[in-house]
Amino acid sequence: MDPEHPIEEIAYQGRPESPFRHSKKVASKKWWMIGAAIAVGLIVAGGSVYWFVLRTPPAPVPAAVKASSETQQSAATSTEPQTFTSTTLGLTLTYANGWKLKENADKSEIIVTSPKTSYQRADGTAAEGVLTLKLRHGVLPQTIAPTVRKTVAIRDSEVIAYDKPTANQRQYTNISYVGSDANTFNFLMVSGNTALKAGQTVGYSIDLVGSVYLIAGGYGADENDSLVFEPAAKTVVDSPAFAQAVAIIKSLQIN
Repeated sequence: MDPEHPIEEIAYQGRPESPFRHSKKVASKKWWMIGAAIAVGLIVAGGSVYWFVLRTPPAPVPAAVKASSETQQSAATSTEPQTFTSTTLGLTLTYANGWKLKENADKSEIIVTSPKTSYQRADGTAAEGVLTLKLRHGVLPQTIAPTVRKTVAIRDSEVIAYDKPTANQRQYTNISYVGSDANTFNFLMVSGNTALKAGQTVGYSIDLVGSVYLIAGGYGADENDSLVFEPAAKTVVDSPAFAQAVAIIKSLQIN
């Protein structure tokens, strides 16, 4: 304390702070809070603009991805072989996916056709068509026996085993490949106990009289139901289409 000015020193130390200085601090704090609020508002507004205006919406999920496991399972099972039972003919067979099956008007014959496939004609030219397999039980049309009897085996008959034979059928049978001559293939047929040698004429070696099973097939539709199929090179019997036809025959079950 200054001994010469004691009153002035005391008055200065005890003097309250100016109200003008206090109001400036309050005002400064108020403006700071307003500025912060404006900044937050701008950030929120900017985020809204981005979310609703500028943001690119995600691409829609492809339908294939949305497919349920049930649909996928259905697609997977669609490639499975199909089984068909004819109560009229008393038989059951299985055929590959992609092949088509139908019955004739009186249900005395089942006709199974392959998808279109390439093959070689007897004259060496390329062709495309379906392989047709026919299964019949009963008395045959009169046009069939003459066609069969004049044909010639193009190779030795093949012995096959049925996959799951019933008590009503044999376990093994012969498949014979025949044509108009030893170098031309016209159709295959199940010849039962009869085994042919290459070059042998069929003649009367196969029983075609009375109520019989006839299982035969070749290229084309055989529209007249007389086993007249497209003449083909004899090598066609080694094709995948014929392997499928033989698989159908092996699947047969006589009920």
